[in-house]
Amino acid sequence: GDNDINRYAELYFMDILNKIYKAEKWNFEKAKRINQDTYDLYDNENRVCIQITSNITSAKKKQTLSTFIQNDHRSNFDELIILFLSESKPKGNSIGLDFKYNDYNFIEFAGLIESKCGRTELIEIRDILYYQHDLMPKQNSIKKSSPKITEEEFLKLVKLEEYLKKEL
Repeated sequence: GDNDINRYAELYFMDILNKIYKAEKWNFEKAKRINQDTYDLYDNENRVCIQITSNITSAKKKQTLSTFIQNDHRSNFDELIILFLSESKPKGNSIGLDFKYNDYNFIEFAGLIESKCGRTELIEIRDILYYQHDLMPKQNSIKKSSPKITEEEFLKLVKLEEYLKKEL
């Protein structure tokens, strides 16, 4: 990720994605380097990586796909997923790629949760949303170590959390 909200979202979504793909035994970890090109989360054993971004431009999608190819991430991963932190995502197809590619916006991500998760996973995701990653700071409890994010970024994250809570 290239900004604070993306880095915070990476941890948040890592936990949720590990619940969604529990049946497939996918286990995502955070990329070792901050601003790792192309992906933020990865599962080496299952050869899958995920980019989480609040940048919903076509240029971002094209750049992520081309960097994946140029930096030969295909030698380590068979699948790339981009999660766009928005209700929309860039258009454009990925025909002709020699690796599996998917992208999701909030609405599609909520659908992914519904389609892949049973009751146990839904409860675990609910617990992540409500307890594990409390995004709403309590009055007078904002710590100095909290990530620095803009108001716009914070409102996007709150909107995402509200959307996912409503869907669950």
